[in-house]
Amino acid sequence: MRARYVPADDHRGQTTTGRRRPPLSTRVLIALASALVLLAILATWIRAQIIDTSGWTQTSVRMLRDERVRGELSSVLAERLLGVVDVRQLAAGNLPPALAPLAGALSGTASEALPQAIDRALQTPLAERAWARANRVAHAQMIALLDGGSAALSTHGGVVAIDVRVLLDELGRRLGLGGGIGGKLALTERRIVLVHSTQLRLAQGAVKSLRGLSVALPVLALLGFLGALLLAAGARRRALAEIGVGIALAALASLALRAYAESYATDNLVPGEAHRPAVHQVFAILTDGWQSRALWVTGLGALLVLLGLLARLLAPRVRASGARAASSAG
Repeated sequence: MRARYVPADDHRGQTTTGRRRPPLSTRVLIALASALVLLAILATWIRAQIIDTSGWTQTSVRMLRDERVRGELSSVLAERLLGVVDVRQLAAGNLPPALAPLAGALSGTASEALPQAIDRALQTPLAERAWARANRVAHAQMIALLDGGSAALSTHGGVVAIDVRVLLDELGRRLGLGGGIGGKLALTERRIVLVHSTQLRLAQGAVKSLRGLSVALPVLALLGFLGALLLAAGARRRALAEIGVGIALAALASLALRAYAESYATDNLVPGEAHRPAVHQVFAILTDGWQSRALWVTGLGALLVLLGLLARLLAPRVRASGARAASSAG
């Protein structure tokens, strides 16, 4: 008797095991786990690059090495130094008596050249180490305050700030402005504010939450994807591809959120057009970890999609080979 061919799909749309659609519960879990991936990217970046003192110190050094950021810092430091340094007197003291009348003209030139001189000085290893040390100390104190503080720690003038006195002393020595110049500045003039005390309470809760979430969110996302695969019995190859799509979309959404945050910060929080290039660079350096994590996760999602598609394409051949082997053995 001649065998009758039975198609893989019948008229009601039912498919073979490898081509069934995952149930709704699987897709709900994939969607929820993908949302957790988006949050996990943000939480792990904030913990590694913002909350961690070593991570913040490395980021601050990268900012100093950037030409535009260093140019803005040089202008700020030059303005503050000119408030305590008599450039005219300094120029006159370094000139022969016969040329003393030229001190006024030279002082104007020196004032204009001071930012460039500071910029060059900031590129030296000593200045870089002083900047890194000031950032490390300020960040460690801020994190200690966010963790509850102690009797020895408090805010000064309502702010937590980077004290650049040591850096200014080093710049003063290199530029011939005299020693201990940082100590001549008022406390408010030798600090770069990190956070105001009014923001500490809100930041304290955020820091404590993010430390836990940076670990919990990736674990919960992984468990969600594993649960989706378990519920997708008979359609796991397709579910794997859909998990990859969900992960990739979450990562792409994270990149879009970063781009929006950068645009908002640059357009709405910067007082003048001249400062925007430097702020753009600060944001780019500060969120480099955010971007790299999102790109890595995007690649992981694309890989899972590829594996799922390959598994679906190869499954019929594997079954056919098995059937032929069984027939030959029979």
